[in-house]
Amino acid sequence: MKKVLFFGVIWFCVSAFACTPEEMPALPPEEIPEEQQPVVNNDESHFHTITQLWAITMRQEMLLPFKLYVLQLEDGKWFYLRRLNFDGELHLGDAIMFSYYANCTDEIAVIHKQRTYGGDPARVNANKPELGTYLVASDPIEADVRNMFVLNMRYASLFQPIETCLIETRDGNLIYVKTSKLVETNSQSLTIGDHFVYSVYTIYPNEVVAIKKL
Repeated sequence: MKKVLFFGVIWFCVSAFACTPEEMPALPPEEIPEEQQPVVNNDESHFHTITQLWAITMRQEMLLPFKLYVLQLEDGKWFYLRRLNFDGELHLGDAIMFSYYANCTDEIAVIHKQRTYGGDPARVNANKPELGTYLVASDPIEADVRNMFVLNMRYASLFQPIETCLIETRDGNLIYVKTSKLVETNSQSLTIGDHFVYSVYTIYPNEVVAIKKL
């Protein structure tokens, strides 16, 4: 009886230690904590000059706002950077050396080095709807498209990028809208020079609530 019990204990211990950490199922990319997300060095030996720079506010879960930079580099590529991940200020004409997230390649993860040249601060919306304290839509705003581009952006802490269209209007505003919403409103053909109407949240003036190509 004692031999049976002894070998039973041995078998249990061997079985328990046989399940090594390497055999544990890996977390899906969206569930990996931000501080453990893999990053890609854009180019450790080269600084990239910022040719366009915007400061906007986005809304995530629980209606909490977060501020970010939207920036274009000299090669024409657009990125965005969460302000919480950068302890400093960017200006137009600055040169940066950075890494981006492997699971969200349009988001800058960290700026390693920065060269400042005293350029203009980031642009903000020239026109803002009357501010409110509730999540209500503004009155319709008519505008013309000056520029537009697409970024895959995170709306929440999880790494689940959503294809998002950013539109610069001739009035000097930068707004964003999920490309799926453009399809829902038959505005997927919106392009530079088009006339359209849109509404934003009064407390989130960069976020489109409704949009329609005219």
